[in-house]
Amino acid sequence: MTASYLAMSIAACFVLMAPVSAQAPDRGEAFLLDMTGAGAWEVACQLSQGNGDGVAKRALGRDPRDNGRFSVADVVSGLCTYSVPARGELLLTLHVAHTQLECPFTVTEAGFCRAYFLPGETGSFTIQRHSTPVTTGT
Repeated sequence: MTASYLAMSIAACFVLMAPVSAQAPDRGEAFLLDMTGAGAWEVACQLSQGNGDGVAKRALGRDPRDNGRFSVADVVSGLCTYSVPARGELLLTLHVAHTQLECPFTVTEAGFCRAYFLPGETGSFTIQRHSTPVTTGT
């Protein structure tokens, strides 16, 4: 009984020592979007995960100062839309530090991936990972 237990333990060690890259596919990134605004703002996102699943998220502001947050694991890409009421405002912050996600906003502040939208603005932005340049040997 001891010999078979030892053999099973050794076999389990070899399984656990297998290279991680051989076991796990290329994974996406954690998507974390914070929203702060005034008025009846709206943010909606259609996100694609590394396993091929799609995730839909939607947040609505109602109060003079309202907050929202989307948190989705393993995001590879996506499309988000926003709408700010005529007498409202919206601040979006996408957390890209320690991820491979690109900042989709042209307006950034103090190293944050952040954009401030004015009353009446509507639009969309895409979520994607950094493109890795292809290099060829010479």
